[in-house]
Amino acid sequence: MAMGLKGLIRHVDGTTRQLTPYIALNRTLMSGPNTVATEDQIDAKEKKLDKYKQKEYMAHHIILRTILIRLSSTVKSLKSVKEMWDAVKKDAMTKSKMHQVDMRHQLQQSKCHEDGDVKAHLIEMVKLHDGMGTSIDEEEFSTVILGSLLASYHTILLTITVVASLSGKLIESDDLIHIILEEVNH
Repeated sequence: MAMGLKGLIRHVDGTTRQLTPYIALNRTLMSGPNTVATEDQIDAKEKKLDKYKQKEYMAHHIILRTILIRLSSTVKSLKSVKEMWDAVKKDAMTKSKMHQVDMRHQLQQSKCHEDGDVKAHLIEMVKLHDGMGTSIDEEEFSTVILGSLLASYHTILLTITVVASLSGKLIESDDLIHIILEEVNH
């Protein structure tokens, strides 16, 4: 979001055009073959180059300020913002196997108690699911959600699962969460 707010997305995804300075020939800047660059052209080009570099440095700064310390030493050594961002994405998407096992275990062991906040419980479940680094399929996640809820919700959950089964459709976890939250609000 910070990258988008600062207009840096194209720097991060590598689609921005990197500008090149005018070529110097015998200490004279050339705007083309056999064409000497004017002062206005030189000033305009330098402003564009400065703006490009400022955006690169800003993106670099945002990445370094928002990543984990363990990752910063690896990312600092990379030359472009795109390379840095790719390294951050790769790290976020390839969690260690033990991390995945721990997150899956936490997700499967999650239970909302009778006096618990169902909405907070569901938010925590989604956070655990999203933080796994690998996804579990929709059916398994929906099943884990169903198994984590209060006994007082069993009637509505039974109705939801019977209707889904009779229709031959899998209930998506987002839909399931929406239905449960509707029931909580009701």
